[in-house]
Amino acid sequence: MGYDKDIIMLLPRYEHTQSWVRKEWACHVNTVAALAAEYKKKRSPKTKEAWLEETEVFWSDRIQHGAACRDAIVLEHKKAEVWRKEIRKQRVIRMKEKLTELGWEREARSYFMNEPKKFVYRAVTLSDDEWTVIQPDLIALMEIEREKFRQQEIGEHIRRRIEKWLKPAFTEFILSQPPNEINPNILDVAMSDEWRTLLCTEPFNEDLPKSSVNSASEKISDIAKAWRKDRIQHFLEAVRHSKAYSNKEVTEHILHLASTIFRCTICQGAGDVLTYPHTLAHSCHFLWVAKPSIHVVPRDTEWVPSPQPPNPDDDLRRPPIVRLYREEERHILTALKRVGIWDGLNPHIVFDDVAHEHMLSILDALGWSRETTAAEMEERQPYVECLCECYHKPGKKPSRRVFRWKKAIYECKAHSEKEEKREWFSKLNEDEEVKCKQYETDKRPRSTHLSCPWCHDHRNLYLFDKKPNLLRHMSKCISLAGNRTRRQRFTRPDTLIDIDIRMNDKVPVSFYSAGTELWKPSSDCWVNGDAVFVSLLWFFPALSYGLGRKGQINVPGITAASKKAVEELLLIDAKKHHCYFRSAGFHNHLSHHLLAAYDLGATASHFKKIYDVEAKIQRPIVLEERDSTISVNDGNWIQYLGNQSAYAAYFSFFSEKVAALGPSSALEKFVFDKSVNDHGNEMLVRMMSGALHPIIQIGYGLEFGNDTLVATGLAQTAIHSPTTPEVYCHNFTTDPSSNFAVPGISVLEILRKVYDSEALHPVMPYDPSDNALFMTRLKQIAEPDRAKEIRNLVSSFDIDIKGGEKEFASKVEEFIWAATLLMAATGKKGKKPRLDFFLMHLVTSSLFLNPFLHALENPVSKANLLRSFLSSVILLTLARGRPRIDPELLLSYTATPRPPKSSLSSSKSALGSVEEDQDYNPWPAILQDAVYHPDAHVLKTIRTLLYGATHYGTTPAGKAVGAFLNSSSTGQQVESHQGTGKLDGTIFVRAAGMVMDYMGWVVNGQEARPDWDRSALGWNEAWEKDVD
Repeated sequence: MGYDKDIIMLLPRYEHTQSWVRKEWACHVNTVAALAAEYKKKRSPKTKEAWLEETEVFWSDRIQHGAACRDAIVLEHKKAEVWRKEIRKQRVIRMKEKLTELGWEREARSYFMNEPKKFVYRAVTLSDDEWTVIQPDLIALMEIEREKFRQQEIGEHIRRRIEKWLKPAFTEFILSQPPNEINPNILDVAMSDEWRTLLCTEPFNEDLPKSSVNSASEKISDIAKAWRKDRIQHFLEAVRHSKAYSNKEVTEHILHLASTIFRCTICQGAGDVLTYPHTLAHSCHFLWVAKPSIHVVPRDTEWVPSPQPPNPDDDLRRPPIVRLYREEERHILTALKRVGIWDGLNPHIVFDDVAHEHMLSILDALGWSRETTAAEMEERQPYVECLCECYHKPGKKPSRRVFRWKKAIYECKAHSEKEEKREWFSKLNEDEEVKCKQYETDKRPRSTHLSCPWCHDHRNLYLFDKKPNLLRHMSKCISLAGNRTRRQRFTRPDTLIDIDIRMNDKVPVSFYSAGTELWKPSSDCWVNGDAVFVSLLWFFPALSYGLGRKGQINVPGITAASKKAVEELLLIDAKKHHCYFRSAGFHNHLSHHLLAAYDLGATASHFKKIYDVEAKIQRPIVLEERDSTISVNDGNWIQYLGNQSAYAAYFSFFSEKVAALGPSSALEKFVFDKSVNDHGNEMLVRMMSGALHPIIQIGYGLEFGNDTLVATGLAQTAIHSPTTPEVYCHNFTTDPSSNFAVPGISVLEILRKVYDSEALHPVMPYDPSDNALFMTRLKQIAEPDRAKEIRNLVSSFDIDIKGGEKEFASKVEEFIWAATLLMAATGKKGKKPRLDFFLMHLVTSSLFLNPFLHALENPVSKANLLRSFLSSVILLTLARGRPRIDPELLLSYTATPRPPKSSLSSSKSALGSVEEDQDYNPWPAILQDAVYHPDAHVLKTIRTLLYGATHYGTTPAGKAVGAFLNSSSTGQQVESHQGTGKLDGTIFVRAAGMVMDYMGWVVNGQEARPDWDRSALGWNEAWEKDVD
């Protein structure tokens, strides 16, 4: 119908939609036709235009009138609905009042909150006559509510008993079982005669008799055997009804054969082949009980109506009147919510005759015995070539298809009995099998675990990185037949495989086996009553990804939200990113930046911004596809040292070691032990290499109690090449005669000897291309004469390994003072201050000496840590041209640094004036600005300087450790460096002000400096040109 567009647009817009019904469309067509006919009668254009304007006004008025009428009707409906709601509300209030008068207050509140409001629908005021009519029905409903409360209270009493008595006994039993054993869950044990009697019939206000508990605990093993035997009989019965074993003797031995395969007609085996014993744990065997009202009447129990509700005055602490087995079951189900209960062998679980024939064909093709068990097949995991046409897509050219044995069976379709028997599978030769394994290794992502801990099935490794596939696999492997593994219940972020353990009832335990403690979970790890959760925690001891300790600064402002945010981002960084964001050895500082900002009080939103900026430049943890084939284990971890392509494999390896041994023991074994520091391994030197980044990475993990960072730090250590190991000297004995120390010599005095030594004169000539020559200079420093001189100086460093914490704390203090001076007091008078990039790392790394010393238990390891750090101090000092410490220069900088555009102003009522230096504390402004600086090194440096100011800020002039030479032969006090006698605790705030002035007060309008100085300030030539 080609009507003019102008005619159609006269009508209301909503009439043009395609959703009209036929009658409305007819009405619309008639209206348009009438208007079109009238329009045609108009001849001249002016007449048509006038008619259109007049008609448009007419229809516009009609539309407005219709809309107003519609709005009025809607408003009336809304008013009526509000009135009805108010009447119903008043009815509910009135009913509650009357029920409360009768003693049903709690029940009424529960009923009207949760149940359909049967007596509220009438929109009339509740009258006394109506109340008389409905009162008996409401009272009956209240009795039901009271019975629910009684059941819940009894269930709570039973739950507490399960928590206190059954769970520890059940946990001990589970941990005594082998990993691949199928065991009952806690509900099955609680339902047994022994435990049901204890849990349900003893007085609730008394503890259970210890003798009865011990007796019931000893019977858990027998309960499990009976439970297992009952289920085995169910499966044997299914085998007897199969075609393959009809009229044959069936024993338990047949269940273990690889050719005994079951099929679930409901879920089709969840994409897998169901073999014994894993099929015992198939989820379709179990009824998922989420509410106490959902339960099963035991088949051998005669149904009897429930007893009448008890008198409300009865004391619930008395033994409940349990008249029926069903009543006891309800109590226990109320106590143990959301569990799976055995519902008998599901009728949809059948013996798969077709798969049985296929398995026999596979065994024949492989030349193996038909008595081969499923366990042997799981261990050997053979490949077979599939010859059947089922494996080829219709219409496509046939090609060779090779699968693992289970996949081959699952993919083949059922064959007709009339079909001619022929070979369905053939064996691969050795070369072809090797190629298949290599292809599978190359193409499929590797799991962080070597195999499934229950069935040790290497075939399923590639599944473990996908949560649904992992849980599907676990549904047949877990050491629990009674618990239905539901996918949505597992999202655990603190393990390398993505599993979550969500628990209602928590009880901390330590795991023992044969009297030996296997693993003690941290404070946030708990064991649920369901054995599946016990097994998960047992076999997957998770690394701590959370922050278990406060930082050394711990500025106010840290919240639960900021803590959670930084923990999640740290874990993502550890799992996704390599420790180098460039192959040349530029380190990933993302975790450093996050934790430094966290310790200085940054917000959750700020962490996300830090992550978004820094994550852009990071490389993936697996650099190339071929790197995913690298596997590091106890036997080969040495051979991959220095190989950055093995970082992901090292992270997986050290994650398992830190989880099993703990951070302290892992460090002792893999960094500080003598065996890992000889024959070129040099793990301690590797940790000090890379401008001390590995020790910083591990240090953050130790400081904040984050085991995942410790694992990444160990992996980072392993892939570093040892930088000039010739200059390091270690002592792995506690024999005093082997201690190199000259009593009393300090770090500052050793630096004085470095300056005075002719053998350690800076390498000449100077070349400003520092980045290109840094490694070359390190190699020149390691020349025999220089290396010998450095070793002699380090051997003179006094460390009394028997001095205890006080001795080691004093050494940390020395290093923090020395590092601050090397960074901030090595400038030139008359020149603008400049801060060296590499000397700055001495400051940031010195903060982590204390966490290391607290973590290490062996005093020899502590001494070697400090000596190695001293070697690094000397090495970096020489690599930067041996810049000389000038304490007076540092003291010439202000002790009250201020941002350039400070808006602070004191009112007349203030005590003191913030504008006056003597009344001003510069640290709040420094911290506020440093947190927002884009360079992570600024935050890290300020954090160390704040630590120094906090702990050593009260040091008066002349009392700094090492300010004077203790080895002076004259007996008089001689300054270790000119001006050290004037040093006091203000050097830390002066240095902090230098850092902010040099790198930029970004919150106060200054742009951030792009980088620190890299010109090597020890050479005079580096100062010939001023750098703005």
